[in-house]
Amino acid sequence: MGQAYVVEAVRTAGGRRKGQLSGWHPADMAGEVLNAIVDRTGIDPAAIDDVIMGCVTQAGEQAFAFGRNAVLASKLPTSVPAVTIDRQCGSSQQSVHFAAQAVMSGTQDVVIAAGGESMTRVPMFSNYLLHEKEGVGAGPFSERILKRFGVATFSQFDGAEMVAAKYGFDREALDRFALESHRRAAAATNAGAFEREIVPLVGLDGTPHVKDEGIRYDASMEAMAGVKTLTEGGVITAANASQICDGASAALIVSERALKEHNLTPIARIHHLTVTGGDPVIMLEEPIPATRRALARTGLKIEDIDLYEVNEAFASIPLAWIKALGGGPRAHQRQRRRHRPWPPAGRHRDQAGGDADSCAARPGQALWPADHVRGRRQRQRHHLRGALALLSPERSERGRGRERAARCFRPRMRRCTRSPVAPKLVWRRA
Repeated sequence: MGQAYVVEAVRTAGGRRKGQLSGWHPADMAGEVLNAIVDRTGIDPAAIDDVIMGCVTQAGEQAFAFGRNAVLASKLPTSVPAVTIDRQCGSSQQSVHFAAQAVMSGTQDVVIAAGGESMTRVPMFSNYLLHEKEGVGAGPFSERILKRFGVATFSQFDGAEMVAAKYGFDREALDRFALESHRRAAAATNAGAFEREIVPLVGLDGTPHVKDEGIRYDASMEAMAGVKTLTEGGVITAANASQICDGASAALIVSERALKEHNLTPIARIHHLTVTGGDPVIMLEEPIPATRRALARTGLKIEDIDLYEVNEAFASIPLAWIKALGGGPRAHQRQRRRHRPWPPAGRHRDQAGGDADSCAARPGQALWPADHVRGRRQRQRHHLRGALALLSPERSERGRGRERAARCFRPRMRRCTRSPVAPKLVWRRA
């Protein structure tokens, strides 16, 4: 089987609800990241075999072949096809899976994996709530489904509470984890850690939008404690859960033949892909069995992984993952230092060859070590619940063999609704 390589990955800075990116039509916004991929790699746009676009709420401005509309809004030729996919919160990661699979199979050589979501202009659940309001249909869950699982509906909020209770996390633990995420995100942003990956777009105020709007620079435990829980007696609040966000991102996935033909330099090789499904009631626990399956299939151990990300919409999920698998910050920090020292915060991958996590953290997602901060709370809704990809950084053939670490690209800023799959992007050093 052939190999699949990541050549480039870009994203917009995240926009808050009715924030800087709310004036952008989502097709135009997604078209801009496609343009950036072409501009940064120098690839002949006519050589692109396909565009795979992840999007959850395919309604309104994101309806009617959203991926194709993004291509038409870009400078790509009309000969480039596109398809739109929905694996809920993992839609844009699934676009990476499909792109890699096409390349590995030899069916295609150059594919853009992308995603986009404007939660301001196409609100969450609007793809079925508008039908419900007009009395059209019975909604996405049939009586047969609800009866099978003994529930009135499926709720990720209930699932997050169930995971917190099962693994013994109280509200203070979740808030503290979320606070650290904000602090690291703020430090990384101030150090310029995300500058290279961001595609500047003109914001509502007429200036380039280049910083994620969801980071709370003044976050504190006292302020978090004042936020009401989503359910009475619960532990999940808006402070330790993900935000509504607008944004888009894209990655160029190519074959070894395409690397040579187009004189491209890879930043990572896709090492393994896994996707699993699980209990749709608790739903958010699926990163744990997904990780175990991926490790079993590759023969790796958790300590073999240099950097990993557990992407879910609530702090209880990465905490549960760490507790179940032993991949906590301290253990990870020790393991990574055995490989090689990492540059201090703010050093770019083309300076020192170690861009640690470009997509990093949601509330509570810790990034390691503390002196190499890479995190932000915003890009947390793009993940596959149950999907996992292992990426091996490739050594550049140009220059002095510096390593360029893999980045995660999560275009869709979306909260997960129901799908029992759990997100994570993981890579190891070659």
